[in-house]
Amino acid sequence: MSDTKLSEIDLPENYQGDVLKILGLGRVKHLINELKSLENSPKLHIFLLSDNEDENIRSLATLTKDTTIRTVANEYFTIANSELSTINAAISNAKNMKKEIPSEIDAATKSRLKKDIDSNLEKTIKEAEEKSRLELAKCLETTIYCHARLSGPNRVVEDLAIRKSITIKIVDSSHIAVDLLKKKIEYHPVNVVECSKTNPTTVSSLLDSMIIGFGEVGRDSFRFLYEFGAFLWERSTYSSSCRSPFRCTAIDIKMNCLKGTFSGIMPAINFTSDQEGHNVRIDLAQADYQDSVFFEKYLTAERAKTLNYVVIALPDDDKSIALASTIFTFVRRYRQDMSMLKIMVRVNKDENLDMMQKIANHFNYGYGSYTDNVPVINLFGCPRDIYSYDMIIDDSLKMESICYYDQYRKLNGGFESWHVRRYRLVNAAKKEGVADLDKLRELRRKETQDTANALHAATKIFLLKKALGETTDIESFKKICISENRQNRYGNYIYYDGMTHLENKIMQRLAMLEHIRWNASHELLGYTGSENDTDERQRIHSCLRNWEGLDAFTDDYKQYDFAVVETSVSQIQPNLN
Repeated sequence: MSDTKLSEIDLPENYQGDVLKILGLGRVKHLINELKSLENSPKLHIFLLSDNEDENIRSLATLTKDTTIRTVANEYFTIANSELSTINAAISNAKNMKKEIPSEIDAATKSRLKKDIDSNLEKTIKEAEEKSRLELAKCLETTIYCHARLSGPNRVVEDLAIRKSITIKIVDSSHIAVDLLKKKIEYHPVNVVECSKTNPTTVSSLLDSMIIGFGEVGRDSFRFLYEFGAFLWERSTYSSSCRSPFRCTAIDIKMNCLKGTFSGIMPAINFTSDQEGHNVRIDLAQADYQDSVFFEKYLTAERAKTLNYVVIALPDDDKSIALASTIFTFVRRYRQDMSMLKIMVRVNKDENLDMMQKIANHFNYGYGSYTDNVPVINLFGCPRDIYSYDMIIDDSLKMESICYYDQYRKLNGGFESWHVRRYRLVNAAKKEGVADLDKLRELRRKETQDTANALHAATKIFLLKKALGETTDIESFKKICISENRQNRYGNYIYYDGMTHLENKIMQRLAMLEHIRWNASHELLGYTGSENDTDERQRIHSCLRNWEGLDAFTDDYKQYDFAVVETSVSQIQPNLN
């Protein structure tokens, strides 16, 4: 215990000293030094999780000036950077060796020599990674968790910590609440759209969604629906693709104060409601869900027939579950089949969970045959699920993304592991005492895609199994996807010789689906398309175009989409029943 509040200590910007002593917490300093002496992967976790975001940020800024904490963080990163230096030197050496291969030798010999160089490089990298892993296990790994919104200013806090080699994790409870939706396939939008019977893995119906409450959870829910609800339309062909119809109405009584900043950072997305004839229609509406205009304009009898995904993100749990039951009852007046409707309700307080679940169960199982009912009203984002060891300390989302990336690398080549890529870009970001914004943006963009790929794999597998049918031997299909010589190219088409025509068509459509999802994710990040250039500063990307437009490049960018599909298929677990 300390009589001094961490957030109230006023220290100069460049101060480096014994902050723990100033707090009167010398015993904590002693404990940290004791942890350093342990050899079995010791870890130091520091939590700043009060409800006051400003106080957390001030405390964080003060704590990162402490010499004890900075010393242990530097020791850890020194070893990590040593591994990176070894790997960079090995890669550079391999490139020089390839350049020195005599041009006059025959192609077969040249190919064999290149393979030998690559093989030796891979061996060197694995040895460096293993050595680093063993040395890091003896170091004290330090992480500071700070409860705050993952906004631009707070991202700066993480960036500044990079200069001090300290790992900061911003704990955004609203963001994690929506991540919990992504972790469960039963909550993915693919469950509430019709799959085409004639064009496998494509969609033949509208994803009609509504978000009530456009605070932090509501805004993150829109991002989730826009990306994970991006499907390949059934009328698409390999040479002419388009996104399936998407409609989203977001309602908030303060929308006029919210939508400007939100929509302004995503120039590639058209946030207007008058988009008749377009596949994407978005309406950010200022309205009160308790007002009669809500039923007169937004939740109409006609809308009740098509509405299939609702997110209720209000700050009051009682009002949220009451609204969920109101929407359920209203929709049921106009359609008998409720299986294609999800009403997702955010739980703000743990003590309200049991009561809300009882109400949800009353509606979910009180109609129809009830034994076969698919729950319509679902609860998510409960604090006890967010602030769990799995989500915060183990960081299961990060672990899933690393595993996915490493599997992708294993199947498709490439020598840079997830951690090496992070060290490389972090080091590149440390220039002349300031953080390189473009390198950090590149790092976040790539790590965000790793996580999205890992979580979206469930949607791809869902569509794959539905298209193949129950009689297909999934394990045999999987073996073809991960075999060494799996692909052949015929013009602009990529084929798998071991697959049937239908199976090839499925793989092609899944690759197209992945590109549509990738486009959506980059639109949400604020990127726009470009004819030739990709630039982090301008947030432009040349691949942000239709699938068929990728053929204009010399490089085979479609291959990346197929590689993501193959990695997703490789993660299908055997049916153990």
